[in-house]
Amino acid sequence: MRAWREPLCAVGIATLALCAGVSRAGGESRDGWWNPAWEYRLWFECPQVRTGFPGADVCVVEFLAGGRLKADASDLRVVSGGAPVPHRVLEKRTSDDLCRVAFELRGERRAAVYMGNERARRPEQALEIRRGCLLETFEYRGGSPGSLAGMQEVLKLAEGAPQGADFVPNVFFGHNPFGSSERFVSRFTGWLVCPETGTYIFCTSSDDASFLLVDGAPVVDWPGWHGAVADARFQARKALEKGLHKLEYLHVNGGGDTIAVAAWQKPSDDRVAPIPPGAFAPVARGSFLRAERLGGGPAPHFEAELAGECFFEDRVAVRVVFRDRSGDAPQDRRQRWDFGDGLSGSGSSCEHVYLREGTYRTRLELTLGARQESVTNRLRVERLWKNQTSPSPEPIRRHAEIVRTYDFSRMAGSDLEAAAVLFKAAGMPADEELVLRAIVARPAEVEERAYFEAVLFLVKRWREDARTRAAAARLLDQAESHLSANPNLVARVIRERGDLLFYYVGDLEGALGEYDKVVGRFAGKLEDHIVRITKIRLGDVFRKKGDYDRALAAYRDAERFRIHGIQGEPEVRRGVLAQAAEAAIARGDVEEARAALDALEWEFPAEKLLGQTSLLRARAAMLEKNTAEALVQLDDLVNVNPRANSAPEALFMAAEIERSLGRTAEAVRRYERIAKEYPDSPRASDARTRLGAIRKTP
Repeated sequence: MRAWREPLCAVGIATLALCAGVSRAGGESRDGWWNPAWEYRLWFECPQVRTGFPGADVCVVEFLAGGRLKADASDLRVVSGGAPVPHRVLEKRTSDDLCRVAFELRGERRAAVYMGNERARRPEQALEIRRGCLLETFEYRGGSPGSLAGMQEVLKLAEGAPQGADFVPNVFFGHNPFGSSERFVSRFTGWLVCPETGTYIFCTSSDDASFLLVDGAPVVDWPGWHGAVADARFQARKALEKGLHKLEYLHVNGGGDTIAVAAWQKPSDDRVAPIPPGAFAPVARGSFLRAERLGGGPAPHFEAELAGECFFEDRVAVRVVFRDRSGDAPQDRRQRWDFGDGLSGSGSSCEHVYLREGTYRTRLELTLGARQESVTNRLRVERLWKNQTSPSPEPIRRHAEIVRTYDFSRMAGSDLEAAAVLFKAAGMPADEELVLRAIVARPAEVEERAYFEAVLFLVKRWREDARTRAAAARLLDQAESHLSANPNLVARVIRERGDLLFYYVGDLEGALGEYDKVVGRFAGKLEDHIVRITKIRLGDVFRKKGDYDRALAAYRDAERFRIHGIQGEPEVRRGVLAQAAEAAIARGDVEEARAALDALEWEFPAEKLLGQTSLLRARAAMLEKNTAEALVQLDDLVNVNPRANSAPEALFMAAEIERSLGRTAEAVRRYERIAKEYPDSPRASDARTRLGAIRKTP
């Protein structure tokens, strides 16, 4: 035997009349309505299936009930040929209005699902399904599947937490199509059409336990917690007559991979293979036709298709397509959609992106001349579980293009947070800024951290332009007030204000005051990295002012606060980072050079006073032709530490830059300083040569 490939991942009419409290129950009334105690009906087209096997042929349909069905679906009736037919509700979630129902096919091409009768009780006779392969999944709630009895107890515990139910092609699954593929229980009930009489071999492979039964009798199992195998080692023989047989397959997954495979070898076959879809008695799928209301007139109805999804960071966005399917309403009707998240739309169909999973109260309002009709559905929006083993996410940009049309002032704070992340992931900074503006305008409606991140984003953008720096300062003032209960975030806001004054306004004393507030007001209350970087900022201010001693003291003080996650000998790391910056500059990679220098000065801030990092930053700036930044780095070094070994080199580099810019007087001043103050430096000779050449130039 060869291995197979492991998968990827009704009651009588009189009884109904009694339940409804009406006298006219048999047949349809003169207007075609089966029973006037029911207010609504949905018509479905039913493909004809005539198997000839024992039991009823089956059709399955699903729809959004629009709040017209009782929570337990006890008022649901399926009528075909003028009379109710047995049915079984496969899925009617209490959290939303999705309903999936299977019913008996009796040769009619149309069937109507009736609902909307609060007095109705559940029919005594339910459909006995003897077709297809029905999968039901449940949340795992404990128990040990070490035996069939143990597995049955696992299933009993899990039945209180159903996840979904529907007909599937066969038992060949690498995922849970109704929920997470972690810690769930599944029950497959299939009706096999055995094509010949003889001895069949049945096999299972699973992760974890699985039990296969035929006609109620155990055949083969693989109990316990384990991984799957890609062969037919777990097998058993079963003699069967030609015809229809019931197959049950019980499976539990406790974590890890999700594998469930039922395989067979027919008497005339020479190998084992997964039981194919065609081996199960067929089930028809009905398609929606129209919705109707008792007494005539339009019955508002809509469909909502979870059509696509995209993933960004640790989030999922789901694209839903809404379609108006409202009976025979006039063609000139107007539709307005309420998507349940504060946003709305219009048109006979439209698509909407939900930025969070959850259940939403979605509403369709129809305007028919002077009349208005509406229907509301609770819609559960979640990732497309059926795509877990063969994911086909849509481009993030496609979802972002839809979200950019939204009215951000009407969105919930949590949706704004998600929209900002979506636009960032899609590379749409202008739209990201618009969302962040909406977030900072409503600080009480968003998570504290999201508000803070929005403030930082906007401040860092606005401070680059002199025209918006005042707005950045006001936003920081607002943030300090709003975040007053969180010392770490308030401290970062104050430090950002110091950065604004230091780097963009040039107010050294103002910046010094803000940094002092951080280390003074919140002493002992802040995370180490906040204190460390603030101390470094203090050192930077003193460095800019030319105060070597106070700068060094601040840098040394900063080094007392631990850095988490750094390994290796300090001196070795110092050398490695410096070499990495040198190598990056040599090959013209400015971004990598700056990353190495940032790490070096973060771990060893006093390096800023010695000169090597200043020279490297100047060289990196020159690669970008940013002469202004290069001069700042060089002049700050010489100003704060004229005794540094690298000071002559810094002066010479600065003089060369000034000379290249045609500022000869500034170049001469620096050359002369080298010759006078650093006569023993190799650069002194170079400076004198430059001076001689300049003076000879007419």
